[in-house]
Formats: sequence, C-alpha cells, structure tokens
Amino acid sequence: MEDNLVNLSPTAAKKEITVLVPEMHQVEELLYQTLAEAQGTIGEMGTYFLNSGGKRLRPLLIILSGKATAPLTPEREKNLIAAGAAVELIHMASLVHDDIIDQSLYRRGQPSVHALWGAKGAVLAGDFLFAKAFDILVSHNLFSVLKLMVLAIQEMCQGEILQSEQLFQTGQNEKDYFQRIEQKTGTLLAACCQSGALITQGNLRQVTGLKNYGTYLGYTYQITDDLLDFSGNSLDLGKPVCQDLRQGNLTLPILYLLQNQEAGSWVRQVIETKRLKPHHCAEILKILREEGFLLRTEEAAARCATMAKNELAGLSPSLNRTLLEIILEEALKRTS
Repeated sequence: MEDNLVNLSPTAAKKEITVLVPEMHQVEELLYQTLAEAQGTIGEMGTYFLNSGGKRLRPLLIILSGKATAPLTPEREKNLIAAGAAVELIHMASLVHDDIIDQSLYRRGQPSVHALWGAKGAVLAGDFLFAKAFDILVSHNLFSVLKLMVLAIQEMCQGEILQSEQLFQTGQNEKDYFQRIEQKTGTLLAACCQSGALITQGNLRQVTGLKNYGTYLGYTYQITDDLLDFSGNSLDLGKPVCQDLRQGNLTLPILYLLQNQEAGSWVRQVIETKRLKPHHCAEILKILREEGFLLRTEEAAARCATMAKNELAGLSPSLNRTLLEIILEEALKRTS
C-alpha cells in the first residue's frame, strides 16, 4: 500500500496517511477542538486558516519519528498527538505572519487572513496560535519539545531577517543560501523529528539521525520549492512563476547562473536594478533551462534527499521508516 502513496493526489494521499497513521486523525481533532475553544473573531480566523488546508507534514514527522523509534504506549501516543497539534499551530502562526510580511493577499488559493481581517488582527491571530501551541506543550509536560520549538522559532525569525537583508544582493553564495534555508525551513523540521524520538525515548543515534534527517528534508523541500518558482505552474503554486526572483530572493538556480561567466554578468546587472520586468524573467528562465541550471538544482535536491535517507540507518525496518523515506520522494516530486 505504501509504495503507491507517491502516486496519489494530495487529497487521496492525506486520506491514505490517515489509514496508515491513524494518529493524524486525532491530531486533526485536537486542532479543531483547540481552536473551537477560542471565542469571537480570533477563533474564526484560526478556524478559517485551519480549514484552508495544508499538508500537515510537521505533525506527521513527529508521529512517524516517534513510532519508528520505539513501540507506543498510551502515554507516548497521547504526547505525540499533542506535540503534533502544537507544531501545526506554530507552523500556521508563522504562515499568517509571513503573509503579512510578504503582503500576500492569497494563501493556498484563498484570501489570506490579513486580507480578510487586516494586518493588526492577523498579527494577533498569529500570536494567539503560538500561545495555544505553547499551552498544549506545557499542559502535557513536554518541556524538552517546547525548548526545541522555541529554538526553532528563533532560527526561523533570524532566517527571515537574513533573507530580507540579502534581497537583490548578488554577492551571496551557496553557503549563505544553505544557512538561510536551514534557518527558515530545516530547523523546524529537524525539531519535529527530534521531538518524536525524544517522546518515545529513542537512543542518541536515533535522536541525532532523525534530527539530521529533518534538516536534510528541509533542504530537499526548500530547494524543490525554489525550483518550482521557475519550472512550476502558477495555478498549482498559487503564486506567479518567478515571483521570488522579482522580489529579490536569490535562490539556488540563480546563484548557479551568477557563477556563469557569459550570462552571469548580464543577470547580475538586471538583478541589481531591483526592477525586473517580465521580459527579463523570461530571458533568465530561458538561460536557466538551456544552460542546465535547473537540472543542476534538481540534482542538488536529490543529493540532499539521499543524505536524509542515509540518516535513517539507526532505525529498524518498519512501515514508519518506509513512510519517512516516501516523504523524501514526495518532496522531490511535488508540484505545489
């Protein structure tokens, strides 16, 4: 059954995951129960965002990492579900705030929270979601998980600031890029995997391996996402193609291109004007395709996925370990 998971549509895959990982249904119930307790507008905002969809990747990583590490007891299962709901609330809060920062009017093809309720309300809604996440972790005495999540949030904030400082800066390199995506994406995924293993009391090799798996998964996911900015379909992505580049966010394909002696000089000049026009983007996209920079980026994502898979060596063969491997395949094949 699990071998066919990568071929399913997102909706079908989510249903399949609920069958293979029944704890995900309980995470969903806890999320709705938590937001139902909030009264008034702030509860409406949270429920609206929850209903807008999402892959629920982060709670899934917590549960799979825990189950792949050791057998579940009722207490461990309860704590994995609580941690899964908490991290999804943290993720939701970060997206609400991201949309305000980016002035994005749409999220997943629907109006963003701040587009409907205003920036002030959206900021407070995001803060509320963070607070509810922390409350869940504290009420379940998951203080080690709380510490990991707080550190991850700090890194995410630093990554966002670093990205804003590096906009249109053509002097940055691959090291800068990987530092940024580790802070923005990898750290939280690593914290999820590490948390699952800690809850089920995994050994040092398992905890470290799953933490590293999460980091490399974050690289894989983000590189693929950056690749889709040039090769994806705007309807699938829910945003225009080349939007990141127009906003000055220089991702891995562009950094590869800038290293090219022939085309790199012209592209650098265009980017530094901070006024990329549609014909500039079209020409840059043509160069990326013809000179093999998109293919090179695909290969970089595949290498990160391989490194992530290698980090699972400390886990015994199981359905849960297989699902962690399938998540890597899905990250490479995603179209949105």
